[in-house]
Amino acid sequence: MTRSTEDKSKKTDPRQAGTRAMTRKLPCRITFIVIFLLAAVLTGKGFSAESTDQGTSSAVSPQDQGKTAQGLPADPGVLIHVYGDDSMVALFRGELEIGFFNHGLNYFSVENIPELREKVTLGRRDIKWYEIRKLVPGDTAHILVIAGIEKAGSQVLDYHGRETRMTHATFTVRAVDLASGRPAAAPEIGQFQYTPMSLFEALHLAVSPGADRMGGNIRKFWNEKVKSGN
Repeated sequence: MTRSTEDKSKKTDPRQAGTRAMTRKLPCRITFIVIFLLAAVLTGKGFSAESTDQGTSSAVSPQDQGKTAQGLPADPGVLIHVYGDDSMVALFRGELEIGFFNHGLNYFSVENIPELREKVTLGRRDIKWYEIRKLVPGDTAHILVIAGIEKAGSQVLDYHGRETRMTHATFTVRAVDLASGRPAAAPEIGQFQYTPMSLFEALHLAVSPGADRMGGNIRKFWNEKVKSGN
């Protein structure tokens, strides 16, 4: 009976055994956590330094910003040369610019280039694309748009004893790739008629759809050129 009691006293309580086992394992777990945290910190520093090095090596110079892998800009520069009747040229150019703007094209007028402005001022309306290419500075223009608008005649109308003049006008718009001379879009040709009181509305209705269509065609042409690399 005494031996049995002693044997029972020697038996270890399972809860006490588990507590001692956990106590023995605790330092090991703490050591593992500390090592893991140190490794994470060191790895983070290495990754940060590597990212910084990569960012420095892949930095794009200001002159190359916005250019594709082929060296072409994502958005082409469109040089607009508008000639024709002085009473309609400004409105005509404005409609073209709106159409190009709607398709994200960068545009500017030949009047922004002194040599070309001089030629236009001297009456050179039919300037060839290769003449303009020689005078365009650097890599500023990629597409040339040549647009002309002229009066085609007029007639006097009588409305209940009041006379007014109806004028007929025609216009053409062509787009050329300055690098190759290839058409960058299908040409737009149209005509309209107006009275002194309806010029703005008549010109807008006649030119606006074609200007927007040409802007879209130029954008499509340029995207395909960038994709093909030539």
